[in-house]
Amino acid sequence: MSGSSTTTLTVLSLNCWGLKFISKKREQRMEAIADNLARSDYEIVCLQEVWVYANYELIKNRTKKRFPHSRFYYSGILGGGLVILSRYPIVEFNFHKYRLNGRPIKFVHGDWYVGKGIASAVVDHPVAGLIEIFNTHTHAGYGSKDNDIYLAHRVSQSWEASNLMRISASRGRNVIAAGDFNSEPDTLVYKLVVQHGQMTDAWQSQHPSTPGSVSTTSINQQTGLTGFDANAAIAQKGITCNSPINTWSKRTLKQATRDRDAGSRLDYIFYRKTSRFWCSGSRVVFTEKIPELGCSYSDHFGVEATFTLVGRDKNAVIPLSIWEQGPYETLKELDSRTLKNMINLFDKDLIRIKTFNEGKKILESRESKASSTGATGENGNSQRSSAAGVNAELDPKDTS
Repeated sequence: MSGSSTTTLTVLSLNCWGLKFISKKREQRMEAIADNLARSDYEIVCLQEVWVYANYELIKNRTKKRFPHSRFYYSGILGGGLVILSRYPIVEFNFHKYRLNGRPIKFVHGDWYVGKGIASAVVDHPVAGLIEIFNTHTHAGYGSKDNDIYLAHRVSQSWEASNLMRISASRGRNVIAAGDFNSEPDTLVYKLVVQHGQMTDAWQSQHPSTPGSVSTTSINQQTGLTGFDANAAIAQKGITCNSPINTWSKRTLKQATRDRDAGSRLDYIFYRKTSRFWCSGSRVVFTEKIPELGCSYSDHFGVEATFTLVGRDKNAVIPLSIWEQGPYETLKELDSRTLKNMINLFDKDLIRIKTFNEGKKILESRESKASSTGATGENGNSQRSSAAGVNAELDPKDTS
C-alpha cells in the first residue's frame, strides 16, 4: 500500500430521549450530554430523539470546537429528531422519508407525525476520503413481540435504508449506518441491514459470542455467571435499552434479577467492511449517571465504535466501472433466508387482515339484523355486547 496512510475514526450513536413535555429532566440532561460530547474524542456523532430545535442549538454551540460541522434534519410536523455532528466537513447531506411509517389515527404513538426517515451526511475525511454517514430511528414497537402491529413498518423501513446503504457503497464511498432500530439482532429488521444491505454490525464483529436476543433468555446461561450481573450484561452483550441500572428503566434491578431479564440491544453502528475500512473496537457507553442529577443521560445507552481506515494510494486508479454503475445496478437477488422471513411476515399480516375482515362482516351482519328488527332496550344492549365481544376476539389490543 505504497503512498497510503492509516488512522482511526471513532463514532457514537445515542438516543437522547428528548420529547418535549414528556421526557423528564430533558433540559438538564441535554446540557450534560452536550458537555460530555464537548470533552469526548469522538469524530462522528449520530443522535436520535433530539426533537426540540433549541436542544440541538445547545448541543451545537457547546460542541462546536470539537464538531465544527453539524446538521439537524427537519421532517414531519414535529421533526425527525435526527442530528449528525462531524469533526470533518460535510460536503453533502440528505433526508429520505420512509414510505410506510405508522398511522395518523394513532396520535399518542406519534411516529406518523414526526415523519421518520433516514438522514445522511457525506463527510470528507482527510485519509479515507468520502464517508457517508446514515442515521435513523425506526418505528417504535407497541404491544407484545408476538403481536407487534408495526413490525411490517420497521421491515419496510429497514428495506429502504438497506437499499440506500448499497447505493452509497456502489458509488465508491465508505459507509456507516447508526441509530435506534427498535429491533433486536434476531429480527428481520436487523437481518435486512446485514444480509441485503451487506453491512457489518460493529458490536457483533468485536463480540462474536453475543446471542441474537438477550431480553427473553437467562443471562446466566449466556454468560456463565453464577449470579445476575447487569453491568456484565452490558459489557458482554451490548445491552442499550431497558437495562435495570438505567434510572429511566421501567424495571428495577430486583425485578431484573428475579426475571433474569438483562434488557435489549436496540442501538447499532453498522459499517461496510472492506480491506481499507474495518472495526477495531466497540463498546456500550453513557452508562454512568450524571453526577449533578443522579440519573442516567437517557433511557438508552450509547454505542461507540472505532474504525481503522487505510487511505487510498495516491497513485492508484479507481476502476471507472465503479463510478458508472447506476444506483440499482448492484442490487442483486435477495438472500433466500431473508426472502423466506419476509414471506412469513406477509403471510402473518394477511391472516390478520383476513381475520379482521371476517369479523367486520359478522359485525355488519349483526348490526343489519338489529336494525331490521328494531331491536331496542335489552335486545339492543345484547346486540352491542355481542359486537364488542367479536371485536375483543379479533384483536384485544388494536382493531383499527
